[in-house]
Amino acid sequence: PTKAPSKDNPPVPFHKYTQRQAIEEGFILDVLQNYTNYETAFKLGSKINLDDKRVDKKYARRSIAQWENLHPTNVTQKVQFIMEHFRNNVQYLLDGEAKAMVVTSRRPVAVKYKLAFDKYIKKHNLQGIKSLVAFSGKVPGKDCGKDGEGEEHIGIDYEKEYTEYNLNPEAGNQDLRHVFDEEEYKVMIVAKKFQTGFNQPKLVALYLDKKISDVDAVQTLSRLNRTYPGKDTTYVI
Repeated sequence: PTKAPSKDNPPVPFHKYTQRQAIEEGFILDVLQNYTNYETAFKLGSKINLDDKRVDKKYARRSIAQWENLHPTNVTQKVQFIMEHFRNNVQYLLDGEAKAMVVTSRRPVAVKYKLAFDKYIKKHNLQGIKSLVAFSGKVPGKDCGKDGEGEEHIGIDYEKEYTEYNLNPEAGNQDLRHVFDEEEYKVMIVAKKFQTGFNQPKLVALYLDKKISDVDAVQTLSRLNRTYPGKDTTYVI
């Protein structure tokens, strides 16, 4: 008879099914196929048609330079980059159902992203695109930093406490996982919440604005690996 598991006799796996094997057998997707680091991401965000073999030199330089000096703390500029990349490369996938997730480092940053996304969408009159933000607890407006310092004003209310409920008023008290499944919600901004253990197979793009490593990296990037009819491409930036 076999011994019961104990400190001296720990259980061991009798079989291993690796991610590589699961990818090769088509059960999950390889999320690193379009992994792009910060230094080259601006090329994808430019308005240049990368399939064109010839473009105007001045226009090309101006378009690329716009993203080459992307400021690390300028949320409005990052939102512009994300939206242009999403609309040029992602939005039309899965018959228009493709979605994206923005992973932020802290809750105040997630609040700023949400305000900036909503302002960008309204300013450019983008139809059929809405954003959601997910985090736990409350964030005082004063913790979000100075509005407009080095960037466009996004309307931070320093006297207000932000929650995912008052930042997602149309969602009401519904589970945000279910709300995000609705067609018009294309982008979900997260701070810890839903970064792991969240299953949305229509997620195609992941925009990482924080450092991740080890198990955290595997779990975060795995938000994209779910299969879905017609889904054969993912983006991680």
